[in-house]
Amino acid sequence: MVGQPQLRLSTAACDPEWDRFLSTTPGGHHLQSSLWGQVKSVLGWRAVRIAAVCDGRIRGGAQLLLRRLPAVGSVGYVPLGPVLDRDDPALRDAVLRWVQLVGRRSSTRFLVVQPPAGHEGVVDALRTGGFREARWLLEPHPSATLLVDLAQPEEALLAAMKRGTRYNVRLAQRKGVTVREGSPADVATFHRLLTMTGERQGFPVPAEDYFAHLLRVMAPGGHAKVFLAEFDGRPVSAALVIAFGRLVSYKRGAWSGRDGHLKANELLQWAVIRWAKRAGYRYYDLEGIALPDSTGGHRDFRSVSAFKMGFGGNVVVSPGAYERIRNPVLRQCYYRLGPLLLGSPHGRWLVDTIRTR
Repeated sequence: MVGQPQLRLSTAACDPEWDRFLSTTPGGHHLQSSLWGQVKSVLGWRAVRIAAVCDGRIRGGAQLLLRRLPAVGSVGYVPLGPVLDRDDPALRDAVLRWVQLVGRRSSTRFLVVQPPAGHEGVVDALRTGGFREARWLLEPHPSATLLVDLAQPEEALLAAMKRGTRYNVRLAQRKGVTVREGSPADVATFHRLLTMTGERQGFPVPAEDYFAHLLRVMAPGGHAKVFLAEFDGRPVSAALVIAFGRLVSYKRGAWSGRDGHLKANELLQWAVIRWAKRAGYRYYDLEGIALPDSTGGHRDFRSVSAFKMGFGGNVVVSPGAYERIRNPVLRQCYYRLGPLLLGSPHGRWLVDTIRTR
């Protein structure tokens, strides 16, 4: 690498230079963008971007999200980062050193880093630096996902689906299900459907204002869209997608739980895939699957994973999250008592608060 990396810190709400670097670098993801930092701010998170600059250009870095929580203190995590434009140990080590330095200066007691896929060298450096595989508290992003390559013609995308999924897409069309792109006025409908989904599957749903804020931040640049599947003018299911760089991510899916015979969910996904392809994106990320050999996980999550697998694509596995607790007493308490404490009502609230993506 030419030049010695220099540290550049940014806490600005909007950071176009950093976002451009992410959007053009393999591994760059919307979770690392300054836009996402703005989205998370309404949930109490503060974003600090740590960029390594060489010869006037950003070559790597990480967005660290910080939050102070009761009974825990300050926590920080780096979801799908750091992002590096090359496999350079000096660059990697500088970024990780600066991430930990910023964490210490922010009195962070608990730090979690989850590298993106293809950054195995970062995992080795984290383990060497005293990090261990994260447990219980922080799981910033699913470690296994499904990527559909949109470079294929639409006919090939359909052919790559499982037979049942392809049949259901066409069945929904025959039954008269339609899909439209939503507007900010549809946030309430989306949130209502998502709340019904959360009640069925047992996951927490942020307030409607959170999603309204998300669209205010990301929709003007074309980075966030809501799609709705309807039957006889009545909303049946909805999807929130995030577009960033070459990737469109299926962020949230919402379904009333009724009218399953219409197969609206399958048609909704196909409509989003077609939109993403026609808009020029390269990949569609179904964001979060349970691996076939997984023995854990909620039954509903495994069912959702089977639904997603019907759309074809390639399974991509990221290294997973790694955690470090600097205080040795707190570290031992967490490792010994973590499962017990996090099983309490307060602990479950804490987990739900932190894991809200």
